[in-house]
Amino acid sequence: MYDRFSLERLMTDAGFMDPSVTTAFESRIPGFARYGLDVVDGVVRKPDSLVMEGGKP
Repeated sequence: MYDRFSLERLMTDAGFMDPSVTTAFESRIPGFARYGLDVVDGVVRKPDSLVMEGGKP
């Protein structure tokens, strides 16, 4: 299990840029909501999950 600090460090070490905490509803990916990855019928599948996103260099 990771907290937001250790996961941010791991993502940075792996080469991701600007890792940040987000929600299951948000993403920098255009049209992300249409994929329905972690949200079913407007409800987050695992509400206690840590959701982070980072960009590629």
